[in-house]
Amino acid sequence: MTDSAPQSPKQKPVALPYGGGRIRLRLSVSAEVSFWGRQETAAAIEAALTSAGLGVAMTSGKRPRKKIAFGPPLSLGMSSDAEYADITLSDAVDDVVFEVNAHLVSGIVIKSAKRLGNAAPSLMALIAELAYELTVPASVAGHQEIEEQVEHFARQTIFQVQKITPDKTKTVDLARGVRKLKVVESSEAHTRLVLTAATNDPNGHNANPSQVLNRVLKLDEEAQSNCQIMRVAAFSSDGSNIDAALRTVKRSGLLHSKRQEFIRFIDS
Repeated sequence: MTDSAPQSPKQKPVALPYGGGRIRLRLSVSAEVSFWGRQETAAAIEAALTSAGLGVAMTSGKRPRKKIAFGPPLSLGMSSDAEYADITLSDAVDDVVFEVNAHLVSGIVIKSAKRLGNAAPSLMALIAELAYELTVPASVAGHQEIEEQVEHFARQTIFQVQKITPDKTKTVDLARGVRKLKVVESSEAHTRLVLTAATNDPNGHNANPSQVLNRVLKLDEEAQSNCQIMRVAAFSSDGSNIDAALRTVKRSGLLHSKRQEFIRFIDS
């Protein structure tokens, strides 16, 4: 009687972390694409998904569209480290961050991803406040002048401004819309501030960086064009950072940079 070869234990199939379903992405948008509109950014992401071979689920109805939804829009000229998109995939993928970053254009990088349940609120419903970093060059305004304006604003209980749109003119109270405004760095070269502004106030008292630069710091459009504005975080109505549970994939940035080197090599 001969000995039979030992049977190797059956290996369990590896569960894919991102099967077909709803996924929330956090993206960074650099200065080189900061003048793109929402449509251009969405098109770049859709193209990367297609190039990665990933199918995006479609809505039903007479005019079906891809299930891709974004958070509050980014104003032209602003960069961001905290842009968000909810995408419903129809295909399984091993690592959506790694796969899609390999095909994204330079200037847009997916930083992290999170699987969502069907009942998760939309980004527009979830995001209540946005945080920004404002950098004002010394050639535009000195740090002492800026600090005085910030201190003056902090003492106001009401700070009303007019928000003019093509349809109507609305009064907004910046004292309610600005949740935080603080100078965090002063130097001979520039002054850096952090701003947290309401974006989904129930009474419509929302604020944005342009209003703060213009009405609080007294900077005209030309002066504002020399300032740098970056969105750095988003918060829900309870004050929690909405991406606290997002899974960061460190290798994604490396892959993106390697891809750009490869493209330059091919073009040379």
